[in-house]
Amino acid sequence: MGRVADPDGWADEVVLRDGRRCEVRPITADDASALTAFHARLSAKSIYFRFFAPYPVLTADDVERFTVVDYRDRFAVVVIANDLLVGVARYERMAQTEAEIAFLIEDTYQGAGLGTILLERLAVAASDSGISRLVAEVMPSNTRMIAVFEHAGFTSHQATGDAFLTFEAGVDPLLAMLRSLLSHPGSIEERHE
Repeated sequence: MGRVADPDGWADEVVLRDGRRCEVRPITADDASALTAFHARLSAKSIYFRFFAPYPVLTADDVERFTVVDYRDRFAVVVIANDLLVGVARYERMAQTEAEIAFLIEDTYQGAGLGTILLERLAVAASDSGISRLVAEVMPSNTRMIAVFEHAGFTSHQATGDAFLTFEAGVDPLLAMLRSLLSHPGSIEERHE
């Protein structure tokens, strides 16, 4: 996998736990229609877990914001399977050395290991961009995403009155943990992710 400065070098094929093959690569503006179609195929539950609200349709502004990234302060990768976009993960720099991450995976591809794979891609890109800490907000009922973060070594807390959990991890220890998990797939709690 290449560095962020060379997004074309980031495309690679991954094999999921169930044997399905997918391509993981940086998002581009050309993915606009595929992203819109992807969003339309998602369950209301998956959309709610990602946006914390019903969000049945992406607006043109949403699609542009999600597909036009600078690969440094805003970075995203997509998962392509059978010529369809089936997943997206992104980070957005929130402070000099901190970025917020988010994931959205098509329902039929959840639980196959993509969360851990995409988290590793985001951590590499963040490291390459000088980001040393990743944070994410997750609904307490999103057990699959919680399991991904917990197995990767994130710490979590919930502020009084918040409807979500906040997960945090340093990029360097996160990368070490993810590389270990991905090199020994049996060590991942497969039933949760």
